[in-house]
Amino acid sequence: MHGGHPGQRAGSGVHAPKRLDADPGLALELAVCHHYLIPHSAFLSWSAEDRDKAIWQHIRKRQACGSCGTRPEEWDETRGGDRNAYIAEPERCRGCEVKQAGEEALASDKDRGRGARIVLIRNRKEVTGHGRP
Repeated sequence: MHGGHPGQRAGSGVHAPKRLDADPGLALELAVCHHYLIPHSAFLSWSAEDRDKAIWQHIRKRQACGSCGTRPEEWDETRGGDRNAYIAEPERCRGCEVKQAGEEALASDKDRGRGARIVLIRNRKEVTGHGRP
């Protein structure tokens, strides 16, 4: 690293965060690398076409609503979308049903309710034929 000290990691200098702020392209590439859990050097070894695809997929996902998963242009008729692009359809998930029942039980338990949350843990009986210890 230019101006670094022996044993110091590349990019770990005092100016590294400023470089990310000043170089949005690098920041975007690193976000893609984070998604794929690969080093930046591995990303750079990909073909230009593969890098472009990964970057555009990342941008596309980032543009999606965190709640419903749709993108604004899907609804915008001026951008080729459709005002009725999707319909609301009820869907039942047994996992969500079990989790919500646990949350309701927890909410009524004043002693354990604060700071507690419900998580789903695989029932070993499902896998081994024996109940969870």
